[in-house]
Amino acid sequence: MTGYRITPDLTDKTLRQAGKHAEQLHAAAQQIAARSDGSGMSGDPVVVQAVAGFYALHERRARGLAAQANKAIDGTEQAVRAYNEADERMAADQQRFGNGAV
Repeated sequence: MTGYRITPDLTDKTLRQAGKHAEQLHAAAQQIAARSDGSGMSGDPVVVQAVAGFYALHERRARGLAAQANKAIDGTEQAVRAYNEADERMAADQQRFGNGAV
């Protein structure tokens, strides 16, 4: 066993919060995408065009960042699960060795 302790409940809470933030960003991006042609937007035409141009310029990058964030969250979850399972196996092995059950 190592000196590190990963608390599954806290890790789960953190990953869920990250997931909620990712969903909010995704929803905001969809709203911008829906209006990227300027439809449904009111106000200064220069601002409308700027938002449309910004989205057109950065859409690919934003989608890539979202995909990376999702992969990072999934990878973290898998790593924590593997770490905890290995830690439990090592503790069980240590108990068996200590009891002479080998």
